[in-house]
Formats: sequence, structure tokens, C-alpha cells
Amino acid sequence: MNWILEAAIVLMLLSYGARGWRTGLVAGAFSLAGTVAGILAGLWAGPRLVAAFGSDWPVLGQTMALVGAAMAGAALGDAVIGSIGRRFRGPGRPNPVDAILGAGGAVVVSALVLGVLAAAIKPIAPPAWVRTIDSSVSLGVIGRAMPEEAARQASRLTVMLDAAGLPRVFSGLFPEPELPVPAPDDATAQSPGVQAAADSVLKIAAAVPECRGPLAANSGSGWVSAPERVVTNAHVVAGSDAVAVEVGGRTLAATVVTFAPDIDIAVLHVPGLEAEPLTRSGPLPAETPVAVAGFPGGGPYTVTSGRVRGTIDARGDDIYGSTVVSREVLSLRAHAEQGNSGGPVLNENGEVAGTVFAISLVDAETTYALTNAQTNALIDGAASATQEVSTQACTQ
Repeated sequence: MNWILEAAIVLMLLSYGARGWRTGLVAGAFSLAGTVAGILAGLWAGPRLVAAFGSDWPVLGQTMALVGAAMAGAALGDAVIGSIGRRFRGPGRPNPVDAILGAGGAVVVSALVLGVLAAAIKPIAPPAWVRTIDSSVSLGVIGRAMPEEAARQASRLTVMLDAAGLPRVFSGLFPEPELPVPAPDDATAQSPGVQAAADSVLKIAAAVPECRGPLAANSGSGWVSAPERVVTNAHVVAGSDAVAVEVGGRTLAATVVTFAPDIDIAVLHVPGLEAEPLTRSGPLPAETPVAVAGFPGGGPYTVTSGRVRGTIDARGDDIYGSTVVSREVLSLRAHAEQGNSGGPVLNENGEVAGTVFAISLVDAETTYALTNAQTNALIDGAASATQEVSTQACTQ
């Protein structure tokens, strides 16, 4: 399939270049402006049409509908706005300089539009599509040449399209690193240290009525970092003014005292919480056995064995897709899902090695966690904080 994609990209760029050669710079600029405006209109309308008529469609069907809406918008925008530019040009052919500028401009702008679209769709596309995008030589070249502002616009488009609410670990068209390690040992999840940490891993519920309706709530996980303090992800509590933790069959009200949407960490103050704080570990080398603890899907407490793939510096998005940030991240061979967000990665002694915050786009056995080195300063700074802070806007 890769050669088909490469051929399609080259043919598309050549066709836009030929068109720019025929129309010249000014008329070509109008045509491309219409195409871009149409794509943006399609991406704005697509999610709303899917929500109205295709909310029960499979992910692949919804993604195809979004791509189709963008393509239809591009054709319509080109037809309407491009016709204005053609009137300016008149019936004659452009001079050689105008033709060269028109061709070059058309190729550059169309490549930029293609790169932004691919980067925007990649985080929500099916895994097979993501692997194809990652392995594309043409898209790789475009991705490396894209200016940072284009990457930010791609992130904003992803937020418009995405309903998952999980942050993107890697922005733009850069592929996820492959870090092979042996399969996890199932016994890790049953080790005495991991089992002893269970009482200090809590379920988080954050009401978000302003975001998705009067009964809507985000569900996540958290771990006790200090007396009456619980660490979770910022995206779990974003936009909420009523946060609670569940512990021992009880529900305790919590206030958010630290909210860092850039790295995706929040700390809660939970008066009356008696659970013991967990100890944090130092850095873990590759292949170290670990366990991911939390409440996947908002269900019961679950511990899954895993193994450290490695520690990486990841260039991705903040929780709103508005800013590109760098994070130090543990890549794990472990399974996690929504609801695990904010839960701890435990070593065999029951010490916290990191905080789960995202999953791979292409590999169901890869989970990402923020390292302690990345989060220690914020967590320690909140150990005695009691002043409530804003949780800003919802992420979805």
C-alpha cells in the first residue's frame, strides 16, 4: 500500500504544480486559498454531521466521513474562490516567470496542506493508517519541513475531530519510536510490593456538565503522593468544578490545587483521605518489570504487568492541542485504556516509577507514562497546597 500512497502524493503535487503553471501565481493563489478554506469548512462541518447522523458508526467509517467532508469542501472552495482568481487573470496564458512562481507556489502550499491534514488525522486514524503514514517517505519529508505553526494548526484540527480526550505524545508526522523488549512477566502484577500499593491507588470522577451535558463525567485514576494529596492527569479533571475520589467504598470530595495542562499533571487535595502516600522510585532501565495500576474504563481496580521499553524525550501536544511541548516519558510494554489515565506505574517494590497519561496510536501493547523526573517538582510543590486552582476548559 505504501507505493500507492507515495504515487498518489507525487501525482497530486505534480497536478497542482501543472495547474499553477497554467494559471500563474495570482490565479493559483486564489485556487489554493479556496481549497484550504474548503478543507477547513469540511473539517468544521464533518464532526457535526457525524455526530448528527453517524454517532454509532465504527471508527473507520467516521474517519472516512471526515476525510470525505474535507475533500468535498476542498472541491467546492476551489470552484467558488478559484473562479474569482481566474477572472483576474483573464483569457491569456501567464508569462514564464508567473508560470514558474505559480507552479512552485502551488506545490509548496499543497504539500503544506497535505502535511497538516495528515498530521491532524493521524492521532485518530485506525492503526493501519497510522503505520502507513509513519512509513511514507514523502510525508516524512513534508513533516520535517513543516514550520512549527503548521504543526500547531494540525494539533488544533485534531482537537476538533477527536473525541477521545487523550493527549498526543508525538505531534506532527514523526513516527513513534520502536523499542522492542521481552514480553511482561504476569507475576509482576502479583508481587507483594505491587499488591501492597493497592489501597493508595484511587478512582477519580470529575463532573463536566458544561462540556457534555448535565450527567457527564470524566473517569480516571490517581495515586497518593502525600497526606491528603492525590496525583492524576490534568486531562482527567479539565473543565470540572466537582472532583471526587473513591476509596474503600467511600466518595470523598477533592479540590484541584495544581493543574499543569502542558505536561498533563494535576494534584488534588482530599480532606479526610487516610490512604498512605506511595514512595517514588528513581529512573528505571529498559526491560525493568513494572505494573500499571488503575481503573480502566471506569471499572474495577485492575493491575496489569508490563515492562519498560525505555525513556524518551517526546515532542507532543499539551492537553488542548494548542501548544507543542517536550516531555520526558517512559515507554512501556503494557496495556492500558481510558480510565487508567493518572494511575501509577509501579515497580516490584510498589514504588511509583511514573504516571500513566497516554497510549500508543499504533500498538495496543505500548503505554506512555510521565517520568518522576518530569513531575517531581510539581508534585512536591503541592504537598501542602490547599488553594483551589482553575481547571480551565474541557478537552472534548
